[in-house]
Amino acid sequence: MRRLKLLQQLARPSSSKILLWVFDGLGGLPHPTTQLSELETAHIPHIHDFARRSSCGVHEPAGPGITTGSGFGHLALFGYPVDDIELPRGVVEVLGSSFCYQDGKVSKLIELKPDELAIRGNFASLRLDSDSGDYVVADRRASSITSQQSQALCELLSREVSLPDASLRWYPGKKHRFSVVIRARGLGGPVSDSDPQQSGLAPLVVDALEPEATHTAELLNLLIQKVNQVLSKEDVADTILLRGAGFLPEIPTLSELYGLNAAAIATYPVYKGVARQVGMDVLDVDGDSPEDQLRTLQSHYDEYDFFFFHIKATDSLAHKKDFAGKVAYFERCDSLFAAACDLGFDVVVLTGDHCTPSIMGAHSWHPVPTALWSRTVFAGETARFTERACSLGTLGIRQARDLMSLMLAEAGRLKAYGP
Repeated sequence: MRRLKLLQQLARPSSSKILLWVFDGLGGLPHPTTQLSELETAHIPHIHDFARRSSCGVHEPAGPGITTGSGFGHLALFGYPVDDIELPRGVVEVLGSSFCYQDGKVSKLIELKPDELAIRGNFASLRLDSDSGDYVVADRRASSITSQQSQALCELLSREVSLPDASLRWYPGKKHRFSVVIRARGLGGPVSDSDPQQSGLAPLVVDALEPEATHTAELLNLLIQKVNQVLSKEDVADTILLRGAGFLPEIPTLSELYGLNAAAIATYPVYKGVARQVGMDVLDVDGDSPEDQLRTLQSHYDEYDFFFFHIKATDSLAHKKDFAGKVAYFERCDSLFAAACDLGFDVVVLTGDHCTPSIMGAHSWHPVPTALWSRTVFAGETARFTERACSLGTLGIRQARDLMSLMLAEAGRLKAYGP
């Protein structure tokens, strides 16, 4: 955190505007037939032109060889040292939600208190294993139940499930996903997950990973037991699989650090959650498409001086190993990115939170292509926005957390250091 304190001391006010455009899972690897990556295959003339005018390079979200999740990947992009911060996925999911159910009633309470436990979960289906005689997970996603069904289950559980001397809030997510917050005395310490991470295995018992987590583990196992009793009367799911339990970390916001009035334009809960964690306003998007997101940016351009613009589909398609789909989505967004740049930003960064090569179908450790534009960058040497071209650019190889200080500097928001 020492570097954050230094940057906070150097921060100064400015009327400049910054755009951080993030393609989730941006980077890829060559297709075995063409030996070209998704970016190298895509027809993206506007993005390539932007790269020619920018300082290009690659960033590593958490250091060489380390594969990161989306939460830490974005936290690094926002300038935070992820080695020093614990960011439980349950916290991110809760902060990214739009509403919750408590005692059968709808609530807009999204804020978390430091002593409240947040857990991420899946609704899942079970089957009786003929060999062991035990119930195992048949489908971790409950046969792909709809978001509406998941929402109805959260409302039901908020009415029917209670824990002794505790309160519960249930936050519906997309499709099978949800999160739950427990407020009770004596919560603490790390606990294991109940999610075995694959079908065909029995759900796991939640264990305390440290002595002070014993009560927490007991409550979570009791919660699962009570939920199973309620769901035994339902058709769409049989159980819940819990993971990513934890507490809200105390980290300074972008406003506290740099005086930034920041907004996030994202359509997926986890990215809204990380943005809220660092103090961004999460703007409502009327729809889920990148075109809808662009209209939101255009309508709010005058209200903020830092925008985080997140595109999810490039990562989702890569996880499905849909190489052509990821290529097509880059092409769809090419003119949208150009339209965003035309709004008049003083600094624009185009990058990703991590790489998700379609041929792997998973996050990877590869450096992430990055292009930084302002009127004072060292441009040149890069003709296209691709993995190979960016790796030879003037920006070089950077830690992801250093991109924020570069954005601030190019935006005239940092004073000189030292006498």
